[in-house]
Amino acid sequence: MLLLGRRTAEEKVAAFLIGWRDRVICAGGTVSRTLTRFDREKMLVIVSGAVRLLDASRAGALAAA
Repeated sequence: MLLLGRRTAEEKVAAFLIGWRDRVICAGGTVSRTLTRFDREKMLVIVSGAVRLLDASRAGALAAA
């Protein structure tokens, strides 16, 4: 945590993305299947190299559950 406080915003986001990628690989793609389901349900859209949130209120409700 101490190191996060000394990083720039760009470094923090890059570290998050690398960590997320590594967790997806270790989990065998679980997150990827969930993102695909959310895409089919129109909560988000997966575009080349990115994810765009379409239904923030639904995502917020899921996160609060």
